Amino acid sequence: VGLKTPVTLKELEAALVRLFKPKGSNIPQTAVFYFSGHGIQKEAGIEEGYLATSDANPEAGFYGLSLFWLRRLLQESPVRQ
Repeated sequence: VGLKTPVTLKELEAALVRLFKPKGSNIPQTAVFYFSGHGIQKEAGIEEGYLATSDANPEAGFYGLSLFWLRRLLQESPVRQ
């Protein structure tokens, strides 16, 4: 993705679901997700980490892609690596 191409949370989540939880019986052995961007940490009683998407707005309480959500997706993924 180029520097001028925005990536929204909705688009990123959908792409990650397609990559790590593919439909059908043709499951790849390996999948690679490379993120080049910023991380955001939220502290509200507990520390939470997020990958900042183009539509992230911490001042409005919207941080981007939850690393907790990503970890759950990877745990449930049929992709071995």
